Amino acid sequence: MFTLFLGVFAYIPVLIIYWSVLSIFILLNGNIKNTVKSWLQPPKGSKWWSVIPFLFIFMSLPMILMNWSLLADLYILISLIIFSLINPWFEEFYWRGLILDITKNWPLWSRLLYSSLFFTLNHPLMIGIFSIANRMVIFLFTTFILATIYCLIYIKTSSLRWLILAHALLDFIGMATAVFLNYYIPEGLRLW
Repeated sequence: MFTLFLGVFAYIPVLIIYWSVLSIFILLNGNIKNTVKSWLQPPKGSKWWSVIPFLFIFMSLPMILMNWSLLADLYILISLIIFSLINPWFEEFYWRGLILDITKNWPLWSRLLYSSLFFTLNHPLMIGIFSIANRMVIFLFTTFILATIYCLIYIKTSSLRWLILAHALLDFIGMATAVFLNYYIPEGLRLW
């Protein structure tokens, strides 16, 4: 429906609806002020758990370094900045914070699988209808592994503080909006 009217920019209302739905679920969780405060508390446990998500950013650096010219398009740059500042809050609050908190009495493996699997499936089912890269097997595998690691980090630290920042940097360096628009399809994901 959106594609008919908006073409390649159809991902924008889809994201707005997605963020709105995540917000509703987060707000229905109860005492939102205390919940958000606990999610943003300083991390507990070893400091190394807070460093781990930033290691994945280094693996993505070649994406932006080799495709820097795409950021000359003002639309791509502005949308990438906006997306990178907004999306991590909603996704980390919902997929790591809320889901892992409400499943805290489940076995660890089922909590990790539930959150990571549905987070991963969300990508091809939502953005993947527009984006070639978001429905490729290697992207989904990488997303699942990263989601599982992010879940473990939240469980170990009881904090989303550094996960949100790492997620924002990863969205920016991974050139998320350029990928949504198929301006950039990572080399290993090309269909042709």
